[in-house]
Amino acid sequence: MIKYKSVNLKKWTVLAPIKEEILSSVVLVHVFGYEAESAYFVTSNDEVFALGENVLGRLGIGNVEIISTQKPIRLNKLCGKHVICFTTGSIHALALTKSGDVYSWGSNNYGQLGHNSLDSQLSPKRIIFPGTDVQIKKIATADRYSLALTSNNELYHWGDVQWDCCSTQTVPTLLKIWHDPTIVSISCGAFHAVALTDCGKVLAWGVNEAGQLGNGNTILQDVPQVIRGQLEDQNVIEIVCSTLATMALTDDGVLYAWGHNKNSSLAVGVPMEIVYFPQRVIIRKNIVRIAANNLQPILVAEAEKPHEVFLWAQEDEDSECAPRALPCSNILEAFYGISMPIVGRKSEEPVLPMVPLLKGSTRDIGKVLFDSKEYSDLQIQLADGVVYVHTIIMRAFCEHFKTLLDENWSNGRWKHFFVTVINMKQYNSKAYRAFLKYVYTGIVEPLEGSEIIALCDIAMSYLELELKNLSQEMFKYCLTVSNVAQLYAIAAGNQSELVESCVQFAAENLDSVILSEGFESLDPALSKSLVSSAIKLKHGLL
Repeated sequence: MIKYKSVNLKKWTVLAPIKEEILSSVVLVHVFGYEAESAYFVTSNDEVFALGENVLGRLGIGNVEIISTQKPIRLNKLCGKHVICFTTGSIHALALTKSGDVYSWGSNNYGQLGHNSLDSQLSPKRIIFPGTDVQIKKIATADRYSLALTSNNELYHWGDVQWDCCSTQTVPTLLKIWHDPTIVSISCGAFHAVALTDCGKVLAWGVNEAGQLGNGNTILQDVPQVIRGQLEDQNVIEIVCSTLATMALTDDGVLYAWGHNKNSSLAVGVPMEIVYFPQRVIIRKNIVRIAANNLQPILVAEAEKPHEVFLWAQEDEDSECAPRALPCSNILEAFYGISMPIVGRKSEEPVLPMVPLLKGSTRDIGKVLFDSKEYSDLQIQLADGVVYVHTIIMRAFCEHFKTLLDENWSNGRWKHFFVTVINMKQYNSKAYRAFLKYVYTGIVEPLEGSEIIALCDIAMSYLELELKNLSQEMFKYCLTVSNVAQLYAIAAGNQSELVESCVQFAAENLDSVILSEGFESLDPALSKSLVSSAIKLKHGLL
């Protein structure tokens, strides 16, 4: 659910004909359909209305012969029920009430309405869940599939539960997950679903032809499995699905995406039509919320400090896409004129005046102070020379050095510009110098492949997760036919993510890699391992 303080509802064509006095009373709204041609809304006196295109009775107005209506029609069976959420597939819909009841209506050819039959339902009808006192707190829909999360954090699903256009599960069924995680959030794309656990892990299942499950292949999967790769060490706090892709937001404001990537539509810097594993989106770090349409290739993110809303989508066959900033005051405005993600609810908080962000001249303190002998109270001795640093900066921005220096800091040894030398000659000099500069500036400058591996080692040993992720991303861009074998040999054993990147590159350029000089000089056991892994990945066996 997306909360908003002030949104111009007339920006959606389907809502434009409604009288202003009615629109001003709307507290909950959901615009849906491939061209945003239909809508539901709830007013402040708890009345529920539908209008727009009525494809196969999906408006729930009780009459399939009404093909379209510009005049809102009251859904009497939902009025007074305190509806808090709507979600829609292409031809069916669900509504969730404050008391935890779920109503459904529309087409039902796969049992996606959950009423123990395959009969369509022209008006909202309450779904009976098995067991006693089952209360639902979240709902989601795919094209022919429905999903619900209970107040006890259990999952029920119904409809095409095997995702093969043949299964018809007509009543809600408990979705078994072997390791019994605690689910806190759910989302559906057109033909897949994801769930988020309380420990920040993401599970995915469903159709996988565009890699939207993030498990490295395109094989259909009807049992939820944990997504690994770059999300392995991340704490994910929000998940959303577009038509054939998935996006995750971590607690440190970083975005990851995977799945359909035609024309680089995921903006992850990977020039492949299918992104098989989660990849970091090339966008600002401090993202606070994300949104997507389950039946459209549209992704949206909202950032703070400064506030910005970004949208990116594959708009046509020939254009590449990248996140672009929109003139929006909130994330829901990014969906003006297109289908909404789930629902928008009017916030009860008072609207505060917009105070402009005033900027003075930029001060790049990190750039000015890095390796500056003046005021330095700590020297890092590398094999090729000394780097001058400052204990207050190293303590503030590097947990490893904070621990290292805390005892000496607390007893006063660092006062009065007492200079100490720390010997770090055992590390690759270029890699360690890049690490120190990252501490000062937050930027990782380009390095060669072997140096990136060394930098990644430093990041792992110092528990610098962001630096580790940035190093792994940089590593992909340094791979060539001539160096991939040697870099594979260096990374093998303790850098599984970098090894995966080498295997991925080798799978895409297998013949050229095998004929390269670097491959010929590779240890036989490693060369066999590289080729075997690349072939398995190429044929979807990894």
